[in-house]
Amino acid sequence: MSPEQLASRIYAIKDPMDQCLIAIAAFCALRVSEVFGLTWGSWQGDRLRVHSTAWHSRYFEGSTKTTASRVPVCVPDGIRNYVGRWHDLCPDTLPEALMFPYTPLRGKNKGRVVPFDAYSYVARRVLPIARQLGIASELVSFRVLAPNCWHSASGIRDDQGSAGSVASRGRRSMSSRSVPAPAAQSTSGLTLC
Repeated sequence: MSPEQLASRIYAIKDPMDQCLIAIAAFCALRVSEVFGLTWGSWQGDRLRVHSTAWHSRYFEGSTKTTASRVPVCVPDGIRNYVGRWHDLCPDTLPEALMFPYTPLRGKNKGRVVPFDAYSYVARRVLPIARQLGIASELVSFRVLAPNCWHSASGIRDDQGSAGSVASRGRRSMSSRSVPAPAAQSTSGLTLC
């Protein structure tokens, strides 16, 4: 799926939280644990600064995979609109509040605000959205969504022909102006960082 096709599908998502989360996952090149660990204090108007991570509905405050994870991540213009819309509608936007909160109705976390579990989020929220938008279920997972969108959008490759290490360095630029030319492209009003 091209970045343009993905951007148009994200635009069609009705739930503002899902729209924001999926847009960040697809176009900001964050790790899954970083997306679910975002707090409103991470949002800096035009970039995200990862402070913590979340995995299997557990929040790891102050923990990131690498020190490079703490470098601000440029948020494309079109994605900023989704973040702003979700911020206006989110019930808790204090700096320490999760950007994408989940309150389970049963289980050990019943009634507590916790991060989403990535696998449950994909199964319960993303797959139904994908079906509505005509996206094949085998294309839907965070492991497929974020890396493939970033790699196809950037066109950057390392010596072995993979986009991993070079794309990872380029994705965490301080501003969209400092992004290497091949990584900055326009797609339907969306500037990829």
